[in-house]
Amino acid sequence: MRAWLWLVCVLLLAVGASAASIAALSRQLRHPDASVRKKALLELKAKADPQIIGPVSQVLGDADPGLRREAVQILAAYPDAAAARALETALRDADISIRRDALLVLKARADLTTVDAVAGLLADADGTLRLEALRLLAAFGTPKAGAAITPALADTDGAIRREALLVVKPLRDPRFIPPVAAMLRDRDPGLRREALGALALYDGPAAVTAAAAALRDADGTIRIMAVRVLQAMRDPAAITPLMPVEADGDAGIAAEAVRAVKTLQNPPALTAQVLGPYPVARAQALLAMRRAPDARYLQPALAALRDDDLWVRVAAAEALGALGDADAVRPLLGLLRDGEWPARAAAARALGLMKAPAAVEPLAVAMETDASAAVQAEAARALGALADPRAIPALAAALRGRQPAARMAAARALEAAHHPLADAELRKALPATDPAVAAGAYVFYIRQGVPGTEPLLIDALRVNDDPLMPRIYAGCGHAPLRAAALPLLGAAPALPDPCPRWGEARSAAPPAGK
Repeated sequence: MRAWLWLVCVLLLAVGASAASIAALSRQLRHPDASVRKKALLELKAKADPQIIGPVSQVLGDADPGLRREAVQILAAYPDAAAARALETALRDADISIRRDALLVLKARADLTTVDAVAGLLADADGTLRLEALRLLAAFGTPKAGAAITPALADTDGAIRREALLVVKPLRDPRFIPPVAAMLRDRDPGLRREALGALALYDGPAAVTAAAAALRDADGTIRIMAVRVLQAMRDPAAITPLMPVEADGDAGIAAEAVRAVKTLQNPPALTAQVLGPYPVARAQALLAMRRAPDARYLQPALAALRDDDLWVRVAAAEALGALGDADAVRPLLGLLRDGEWPARAAAARALGLMKAPAAVEPLAVAMETDASAAVQAEAARALGALADPRAIPALAAALRGRQPAARMAAARALEAAHHPLADAELRKALPATDPAVAAGAYVFYIRQGVPGTEPLLIDALRVNDDPLMPRIYAGCGHAPLRAAALPLLGAAPALPDPCPRWGEARSAAPPAGK
């Protein structure tokens, strides 16, 4: 017998023997004697074989908490999706120490497919676990994880409510306006004040309505703050709720309301407001400049990049991004080194909006080295917006980075490039079985239609909060993806037209050698 054939036979026999041994040990896991079950579990652990994931997962339902705890530690060694799903069930264990162990394991994995399960811990009876779950969701740095934090804004523990507010404040996602506005009724005046400060970062009718509720607060410092916030927002709709405050029992607040109404009836020039003493007014002036860009605003916005207030710097970057003047590129590159991550993220967004060629290398550095997952992801999105082929190698490297949010953003940017080099990098990334990458470039991978990638793409459904994703899965013409998507859509989903089709890129490719 040839040597290689003999070796293959030996390996096959070994695999068969291992499978038989695992099956025998799995049966012992159901033995009525806990010591026998423990011995079998430890023998399975010693095999270091992914085939043990299924049997070990079953131990999470064992009556013995010690065995369940050991099972969690064994599953921690396996990066497989099946192990992640099993660890998610351990988050619901009756034993708090097991729930904590499972959460710590999932934290170390930084697996975006676990967002929903981790978010479930925000309802846990133990406050320390709720706080750890909140921090893990914040660390994920994706829109879906951010949205999942919403219940923590109404937590029974004031410390958790405060931390949740600090997490969502810099996201400035309009979806948070209602739950943050609800915090204006919090029993803690400090939290009510912080919630109003968070609302002051928004503009538009919803923010005005929300902030106006604080005019009725029992705390005079909050009422006067609300008056100033509404005045800064420059929206005439604020006049109506402000007028009753002109008769406030506190003469100082009443006088402030009178001034606010007069200002809203005849607002100052934005270039004057941006120089005022009140940071919220300066920031709101810059947000107004962003909504109606004009060359006159360039110099005031550039000066505001050096403001002492973080949110003024953020608003200045947004205004400059909307202005799109080349003179703003170098100052915005400087803002990429700001000490506060929201300012760095705003700089990256602005540079992407401006499509500044000089930003390719600095954005690539930010995507690779910034300490904030949010900045890394924002830099990846900005590089995608630049549509510059020089960014492709950096985006490809980001597919292997530590931060899942950045990997997903980089994959989305490469997909949007529609460039042969970008397509090649996405194809090379496929064997990594990373749901974050698959979620970012799911349309590309559907069009590739590579057999065997269905489990990865189905896992990616748990990651992405793109509302089109399940509809595209349902309409792509591939039964496994359709079956996975339909429970998210209902019986008769409205499908995109046209819809990417499974494998259409392979069928359109020319035959080899032509």
